[in-house]
Amino acid sequence: MVFVRLAIGSPRPIPRALVVKNGENRRVISSSGIPFRLIAIFIPLIVGLMTGMTIAPIAIAFPILIPLFRKDPDFFNYMMLAFASGIAGDLLSPFHLCLVLTKNYFHADWKGIFRLLWIPVALLLGVALLMTYIR
Repeated sequence: MVFVRLAIGSPRPIPRALVVKNGENRRVISSSGIPFRLIAIFIPLIVGLMTGMTIAPIAIAFPILIPLFRKDPDFFNYMMLAFASGIAGDLLSPFHLCLVLTKNYFHADWKGIFRLLWIPVALLLGVALLMTYIR
């Protein structure tokens, strides 16, 4: 209820520059010059890193990405890339419960863990990115 009171009773309205009408998000983002592949990589990657949960990048990032890429002929390529980057963010997240429990059980340090993890995660993202260019 606190959020509702804050949202409704906010003294400052949302600036018009931040409001994107339905269906215009693709035009706004494409005019910004950011490549769609970077968007498909970084939004789920950041969500995965912040949450450490496998389903979170799908539940949070896909509702943002699907309307953006829906009419693109490479729609499935972007979604596959987004899924792979969400998994990569989950694997690298220090909030991932499996990673934390394994670290504590084996008395490992974060530096050693990430030294072993970056190669498989880089391969995962590299193969996913390569597949978007091949298809």
